[in-house]
Amino acid sequence: MGAEMGVANTKTSLAEGSWRAGYGAASAAEEAGAGSEFSFPYRSFEAPGGGGRRLGFTVTLTPGAGPSAPRPATAGLRAAAAFLVDTAHGAVPAATLARMIGRYFFASGCTGGGGGVTVSLASTRGERATVLVERPEFEVEHTAFGAAHIVHEDDTLGLYILEIAPRGIIPAHYHRVMRESELILDDGLLQQDRPVARGNAFAWPLGHVHAYRNPTGQPRRILCLDRPRFMPEDEVPLSAAPLVPLAPLVNYLA
Repeated sequence: MGAEMGVANTKTSLAEGSWRAGYGAASAAEEAGAGSEFSFPYRSFEAPGGGGRRLGFTVTLTPGAGPSAPRPATAGLRAAAAFLVDTAHGAVPAATLARMIGRYFFASGCTGGGGGVTVSLASTRGERATVLVERPEFEVEHTAFGAAHIVHEDDTLGLYILEIAPRGIIPAHYHRVMRESELILDDGLLQQDRPVARGNAFAWPLGHVHAYRNPTGQPRRILCLDRPRFMPEDEVPLSAAPLVPLAPLVNYLA
């Protein structure tokens, strides 16, 4: 994603975009456990295992009425909401964080129509925010590896769904400025030339070379949060470097 890889920018209505096929689809087990309110502990990506264990969050999703209203939250959406809180809490206001969760709700394919969703975010320390997110359009950057769907950008951070095309590759690169956290949304990807499980989350240290490959015949996705938002000049290629594995901070689906 960036000047080196970008081909064109477009805006798409997710209900019409063919790239949505299968996205956000949940297994029967996930749907059976779906709910519109869910809670989780806060895990600080800045200090894993410390400081955040006494803080918890509750997210409530209230879909709009009508036949095209969004479905309840699947396990994948709950995992993404927890990932967003863990990576962005403290960096943006609670209302912005709630709006990001709402926009991801649509970007992940949890609705097929025009109904909005109200997102309420509350912490055990009294932080509260409620926002209404209408069905948005998303800018899409077509890239050499597939496509980058821009879920949210502001002066502090950027949130993207990276769609790696069948047999596609995100070449080895590192960052000098951007602090990049990623959640694996689909099984089948290779990270650092090794299989990586859906639900695993990573926070790449500055200077750590990383790469992805999709050996499958279907698109595979990563949820990527950059702080600050994506900077093309900070996508530094380094093809000759060894790909050192990085242990996941957590698996949100375990």
